[in-house]
Amino acid sequence: MDGQLPLNIISAYAPQTGCTDSEKENFWEEFDDLLSSIAPEELKYIGGDLNGHVGEDHPMYREIRGNSG
Repeated sequence: MDGQLPLNIISAYAPQTGCTDSEKENFWEEFDDLLSSIAPEELKYIGGDLNGHVGEDHPMYREIRGNSG
């Protein structure tokens, strides 16, 4: 190599809310395995639809994100 760090570009589409817990857990385990397989000094850029929840004051996620969305 010429002294430049490798650039890892990762595109991911996480399972939607209606998917089973098993599908969701499998996705995140594989996603974590992928990230762990990349050397810490290498660059990582992640783009994708990770199915985050946004909005204000959803009772299910109040402890995680407060009432600010």
